[in-house]
Order: sequence, then C-alpha cells, then structure tokens
Amino acid sequence: MLVFANKSPYDESPVGFKRLIKFAVPTNCSAVITTEVSRVVPELYRPGVRYYKIGVGLLDLTDEAHFQADLFTPNPANPRIMQACDALNHRYGSDTLFLAAQGIEQKWAMRRELLLHSTPPIGITFALYGVPDSHCHLPYKSGRR
Repeated sequence: MLVFANKSPYDESPVGFKRLIKFAVPTNCSAVITTEVSRVVPELYRPGVRYYKIGVGLLDLTDEAHFQADLFTPNPANPRIMQACDALNHRYGSDTLFLAAQGIEQKWAMRRELLLHSTPPIGITFALYGVPDSHCHLPYKSGRR
C-alpha cells in the first residue's frame, strides 16, 4: 500500500512524501488498512506545507481465493467482522457502519462538474462513453500496402 502527500507541481519547490507499507498477510480488512495509514500519516506531515494531493494506493492486489495461509504469520484481520459490516451496509445503505477514523462529517466533496451527464448504454461501465470519435483518412500511396 502506498500512502502519499504532495505539494502542487507548480509550486516554487514542489516536494512529495510517500511511504510504502507491506503487509505480512494480504488483507481486505478496513480496520487493518486504516490502522496502518493512521500510523504513517504523522511521518508524512510537515508543518507549513500546503498539500495539493494526498491519497492511498493499493498495490499488488490478489484474490483471496488464491492466498495460501502461513502457519507462523497470523492474520490480524477478522473476516467475520468485515462480512457483518458489509452485510449491514448492503441491507441498510452505504456507510450505515463505518470506522470512526473516517469521521462523522464529510468536510469535502469530489468536484463533479466535469463528469459526463449522459447515461452510457447497457454493458458500458467506463467513462470513455461520450468521448468524441475521431477518424483519420490517410492518403493512398501506390506501391505500399
């Protein structure tokens, strides 16, 4: 997992901070991931720095069906707790249950003015719908195929 914090690339002295976290055991537990992010965030913070972009990137994702457990490395996650949280959120709506580290009030929102406002056809699930088509007609040169 990569945790990063960057200044704007257009600042006089652009600088970025990042930490790579390697889990001993693959995890899909929000509590384990949040604990690790909370542990490294103080290392990235610098007083007086105006951050432009901060985030978390998940790397080396694997399917849990292909994971082989290790007898000597215990898994800190409790999959039954995550299954219960997922089931309650599915039944009663997203964010019915959440980690307190995420906060109660969302003080920011994603800028949505550049989103496509048309509905893509069935089966299209990516944002390339609505991108204009372009066609290039090259002149034919004899002797070349």
